[in-house]
Amino acid sequence: MIEKRFKKKLYETDFMNRIEELKMDLKNHRNQNFWGQVLQHQSLQSTKYMSKWIEAKNS
Repeated sequence: MIEKRFKKKLYETDFMNRIEELKMDLKNHRNQNFWGQVLQHQSLQSTKYMSKWIEAKNS
């Protein structure tokens, strides 16, 4: 059952086509990806504050 449901051949072409579409308009895709932007922002903020903490700890 699992083998039938997740056959690579069933999804391979659609998946590769979607990847190519995204590559062609990557900037627009990233601009529309709200949650990705939120996660990126949070990641940058945590790095910023971690470096400030390390700097303060070492002073």
